[in-house]
Amino acid sequence: MAISEDLNLSALQADADPEYRFYTLRCLKNDLIGSDQKKVQYIPAIPQLLSVLRYTEDKPECYVQAITALGSFAYGNETTRDALVDVCRDVVNVLMFMLKHDDYRVVEAAARTLKILYWSGIPRQSSEQSYTGVISGKLTNTGTDPQYKSNHSSLGPNKKRSDNSPSAADSNDTLMDSDTLELLIRLTSHPYGSIAESAAVILSKCCNTMKEQEAVAAAGGLDGLVCLLDSKSPKTVDAALEALAAITHNRFLLCQRLLRASKGIDKKLMRLLREDRNSLRLLSATCLVNLDRMNTVPQV
Repeated sequence: MAISEDLNLSALQADADPEYRFYTLRCLKNDLIGSDQKKVQYIPAIPQLLSVLRYTEDKPECYVQAITALGSFAYGNETTRDALVDVCRDVVNVLMFMLKHDDYRVVEAAARTLKILYWSGIPRQSSEQSYTGVISGKLTNTGTDPQYKSNHSSLGPNKKRSDNSPSAADSNDTLMDSDTLELLIRLTSHPYGSIAESAAVILSKCCNTMKEQEAVAAAGGLDGLVCLLDSKSPKTVDAALEALAAITHNRFLLCQRLLRASKGIDKKLMRLLREDRNSLRLLSATCLVNLDRMNTVPQV
């Protein structure tokens, strides 16, 4: 797979001139945006982009270009997404490290790219491949909260819960580290709304098993997400509701904890249910149904 002759990727090496590296990163990012053909062509550049973020002490603008370029591969076709699946753990680890950067532009770019990755399901696909490579046999879906047994069909974005699922069995899932979860939850209160929204989206995509739900709640996820319901950004409110719906799905104790952590959350959800936006009404209804099915909503 050849690299375009007019773009010298050797400039991405740690000993290259920083200004030339920035120029190359910017050109690479611009080439990738909107072109699946270019994304496939530049797949060999993915390890070099990771190296820029790992080993170079560049100005924030360089990091932003490299992070944005990585995110572009997730918007490509199956070939480019598969390339990210193969190195997903490295990508997630590097981006998580970048979330601690002092410059908000780097944090925003890293959070946005992580949101893209988790929204596209690439980390989940990577975990499944890792899991099936070690354990053979058919996975079963038996995860139900011990405090609640129901014959009803699942409602909401996460229909199956199982401690036998790939992400539960794969102890290497980066997001399940308590320090990582606490970092994401702190970002839900970031003054830049786009960062808070990205953090909420990421949290909503890592609550597919009981262990994951409990880990997010134990790290303080419920409090952080409830605070986002007062955001003026519709996208942020939607992301917070989706995450709350994922955490409380079929979880009696977590529904109880949500009601205790936020007095009047049921009334707030009822108020959001009357808003005009369809997505807001659907997500609010999903949260209310989760609470009601667990018999935790106060009876009037």
